[in-house]
Amino acid sequence: MEKVEIEKDKNIEENNKEKEEKTDRGTPIKVKVVDKRSSVLTKEEEIPDDVLKELEKRKPTYVEKLLSEIEEKKQQLLELSQAYRKLQADSEQFRIRLNKDVENRVFKGKASFLRDFLEVLDNLERGIEAAEKNKDFDSFLEGIKLIRSQFLQKVEKNGIKEINAKGEEFNPQYHEALNILAVDKKEEDNKVIEVVEKGYMINDDVLRPAKVIVGKFNGK
Repeated sequence: MEKVEIEKDKNIEENNKEKEEKTDRGTPIKVKVVDKRSSVLTKEEEIPDDVLKELEKRKPTYVEKLLSEIEEKKQQLLELSQAYRKLQADSEQFRIRLNKDVENRVFKGKASFLRDFLEVLDNLERGIEAAEKNKDFDSFLEGIKLIRSQFLQKVEKNGIKEINAKGEEFNPQYHEALNILAVDKKEEDNKVIEVVEKGYMINDDVLRPAKVIVGKFNGK
């Protein structure tokens, strides 16, 4: 009995030796590969739907919490996006309304200003027509003076006023010196001694500086 077992062991060793020799000589060894993934997939596919649903219901609490937070953030992002688009639209509409309002105010201001001067123009035309008929120079001159007075009232009503210049200290902010003349009086030094063209202010801004001649005292 022991002899038979010994012979079997020898046969096994010889077979193993032959396999090793064949391997050393480059003879390919056939290896059986078993793809366990397919078996796993098959097992998953074989899980009944009701079992899968039950497993789905049994998600861990933290997973459910994360999913809930994700949905909440998505909703917040959507609301913010909608609010931003609405704000953009409202801003654009406000800008358009503001521009129209400014344009309307400017137009109304111009219309009111020019309407006042149309009255002056009407009176000037009436004065010219009367002078042509009567040929009375004194009456014509008086009419022109009245029209001038009316004109000044209209411009003052719109914030325009004359710059006081003659006898005032020369100020380059309000005066434009056209010439400098020598004067005999010391008190006239650096003073406006003549106004060539009147200047005007509109509210607190210079509309046009007065063109003047300035005195220079050279005496001792």
